[in-house]
Amino acid sequence: MAVQGRAAWRALRAWCLAGSSPLSARLTVAVLEGSDAAGAQLLAQALCLERDGSLQLLACHGAAGRLALRLKTKLHDVTPWREGQPGDAWDAGFLPGTTAGLEALARFVPRRPTLLVAQGLSTPALRATCALLHSRQRHFGHALRLLLVPAAPGLNLGWPVTRIAF
Repeated sequence: MAVQGRAAWRALRAWCLAGSSPLSARLTVAVLEGSDAAGAQLLAQALCLERDGSLQLLACHGAAGRLALRLKTKLHDVTPWREGQPGDAWDAGFLPGTTAGLEALARFVPRRPTLLVAQGLSTPALRATCALLHSRQRHFGHALRLLLVPAAPGLNLGWPVTRIAF
C-alpha cells in the first residue's frame, strides 16, 4: 500500500471508530476524495471487511474458533452496558442508490455500530440518503457511519462532513 493509501486508511479507521460507544452514538459522514476511484473503492471495501469481523473470522482456526467468535459477537449485542472495543464486529455494507434502497433505509435501525458505504451514487441520491439518516438518527442506539465513495470534489451536503484524501 502506498504512503498516501496508508494515511487514508488510518484516517478512515480513526473517523469510523471515533465516538462509536453507545453513550455517544451518532451519525457521522465522511467523503473519500481523490483521483483514484478504484483505489478508493478498494479502501472502502477493506474497511467494511475489517469492521464487520470478516477478517477476524478468516483468521480463526477451525469451526470451533469461528463459532466462538460469532457467539462472542452475539454476547456483545445483548450486553449494552459493555463499552465497545475497536475489534468488535460491526454491521457493514454498501447502499444501493435505488428508490427501493431509500425506502428500506427509511425503516433501518442499526442493531450494532454500523458502517454504510454509498458508492457511486448521484449527488441528489447522496443528499437524499444523508437527509434521511440525519432525520432518523435520534432513533439510533448505535453509531452509524456513512462513507461516500467517490464523491464530487467540494460536495456540499449542508452539514458537517469529514473529508479524507486518497
